[in-house]
Amino acid sequence: NTTAGAVTAAAWASGGNLNTARDEGASSQNGLQTAALYFGGYASDPASNATEQYDGSSWTSKNNLNTARYSGAGAGTTSAALYSGGFSNPSTLQSAVEEWDGTNWATQPNSLSTARVNPGGCGIQTAALVFGGVSPSPGDPLTSTEEYDGSSWTNGGALPAGQSHFAGYFGTQTAAVGAGGNSPSSTYVTTTVEYGGTSWTAGGALVTGVRVGAGAGIETDGIVFGGATGPGAPNYTAITQGYDGTAFSTRPSMATARVYPSGTGTAAAGLAFGGNAPPYTTATEEFTGETVAAGSASTLTTS
Repeated sequence: NTTAGAVTAAAWASGGNLNTARDEGASSQNGLQTAALYFGGYASDPASNATEQYDGSSWTSKNNLNTARYSGAGAGTTSAALYSGGFSNPSTLQSAVEEWDGTNWATQPNSLSTARVNPGGCGIQTAALVFGGVSPSPGDPLTSTEEYDGSSWTNGGALPAGQSHFAGYFGTQTAAVGAGGNSPSSTYVTTTVEYGGTSWTAGGALVTGVRVGAGAGIETDGIVFGGATGPGAPNYTAITQGYDGTAFSTRPSMATARVYPSGTGTAAAGLAFGGNAPPYTTATEEFTGETVAAGSASTLTTS
């Protein structure tokens, strides 16, 4: 005889609020729900250089970025993060790269080959990936990919088509996903691409086309959340879509619909923070994936 285990549905729950409300910040993409870093961003004017660290219950202010900016690419962890590109005031396109050592930010001598805003970014400080985005802005989305080894950038495989303002992105330098966003011909696309370390291939399409959202997880088990499904504040969304490496499916929605949030963690323990709700928000939400408790088994004997 066997007894089925209890199923606990996936859900979002409120976490501790950010100290500074803002959107378009970057995050330690390989962080955890209990150890996340949020840096840069935008809150009306000017760009922010704020850095905050999450411990699973509250955010603490840390030392600032050297260059205040927003809409760049983040990577890394709370002890070794990376920020590349973005806009500084007054909307100046950046190629600058800064590294975080757990205490301070240091500007690196080797910048991105192509200055860009609203790209995808993931990986760790010594093996990071930056892809797509826009340069100049406004302009058509880029196809170029750049790989960072901890000291210098090299060109990676080109995207099949230009893509920017992603619905979400997650993974590593050799196993990355970029979902949704803008293409040269339209916005709110469902297109997903996967990177294998040398080239990009098509992935499973989003259930709902979204742009300017956030993501968490790995190539075979990730989530994307928030963003916009159309122009204007009424189309800001809280929807969450899960990816199994082949196809997307729906997950429970966040409590706060928002554009330009940031995220980190895993598909089982994700974290969403910041964004524009509107207005700019300090809200943090923690995602817990569906769990199934172990069942019980017994053996019947006869005499």
